Amino acid sequence: MTNPWRSGLFFVSLCVVVGTLWFILLKPWMKDIQRYNENIQILRIEKQRLQGLVAQQPQFEDQLAKLDRLHRRSGYFFDTPSPEVSNQELIDRIETIIDSGNGKLVCVRSLSPTTEDNRLQVRVQLYGNESLLINLLHQLEGSLPVIIIDKLHIRSRPPGLLQKTGTAGNSLDIRFDVIGFLAWQMG
Repeated sequence: MTNPWRSGLFFVSLCVVVGTLWFILLKPWMKDIQRYNENIQILRIEKQRLQGLVAQQPQFEDQLAKLDRLHRRSGYFFDTPSPEVSNQELIDRIETIIDSGNGKLVCVRSLSPTTEDNRLQVRVQLYGNESLLINLLHQLEGSLPVIIIDKLHIRSRPPGLLQKTGTAGNSLDIRFDVIGFLAWQMG
């Protein structure tokens, strides 16, 4: 017959071995399985959210088309076949305002139109007086399509220089950037 102490010792040894295996191998593996299950649940929720957004896509496209039509009719943006034509339209508008106010246009330089954000940018330098400046800013910013005056620099010109250049009535050196925006292209 076997000794009861031996079978008890065997049983305790077996429990120690199984417990050690549990803590060394199975417990970390179970934690990994639990973490994977949590990630799967999170991904399922995200999948449901994205499926809901995909189901709403036709509604979003309809709303974007309505906004596109609204903006095109509003006149807030330059709506021409190409950015170059819009840039030239902006330059012509600036030149007309300066000529009507008896200013002297020194330089108008078109900065490259950026189609990423539908922006047109023109750099202007002119000689004029206070009334020309007020009229110019009012006409540019107060009409459609909407444009923004940026980087406005105004310096007075020395009286001796005014007589030499024959621009006695234009006591200010005015420099600024004009920014306009192209109509958004759906596509």
